[in-house]
Amino acid sequence: VEKLSRQSEKQRHSYALITGHLVRHLIKFIDPSCLRITLLRDPIERHTSHYFYARSSPHHYLHEKIHSHQMTLKDYVTSDLSEELRNWYTTYFSDLSIDQAEANPDRSVAAALDTLTTSYDIVGTLESFGVFIESLRKRARLWHSYPGSIHNPTPNRPLKSNLPPAAIEAIQATNRLDLALYSAVRNRIAAEHGCTAG
Repeated sequence: VEKLSRQSEKQRHSYALITGHLVRHLIKFIDPSCLRITLLRDPIERHTSHYFYARSSPHHYLHEKIHSHQMTLKDYVTSDLSEELRNWYTTYFSDLSIDQAEANPDRSVAAALDTLTTSYDIVGTLESFGVFIESLRKRARLWHSYPGSIHNPTPNRPLKSNLPPAAIEAIQATNRLDLALYSAVRNRIAAEHGCTAG
């Protein structure tokens, strides 16, 4: 973010694509005509994937801690090892600290939702990936439809339906703001596209 902010406007506006986990902080520096998109994931799925990816990837910054403490998924999501594990979507999109966000949940979720609806041209969910891709295709004037499905599986991670109930309850307890935000995003997408949020 700091590196891009120091570039001239001509340099900053020359990029055809900027992508990454912290791109939101770059939006004010890039060409205003750029199409701004983001894709959210069900918080339970996100945390499950995060855990199994970190556990199976020696280069991940939390890999050693997971193994040295023999952490289960439930242990992981309640550990406070990383700010990514507790209402990350809400704090990221609202620019609030975790303590500020959790002190006023409704206001925090509303602030995060406002950022998503005003700072982005397309907001999608992984569960409605086809709707997201079709919206992107139309807005970006792409010629071809996306023919396939998502292919980025984390090895040996169980399906959500096979997770221990205690792990799901732990994710729900530590990420209630993100669950509320995600639900609001899904409802908005459903209303815009005339489908059921489920």
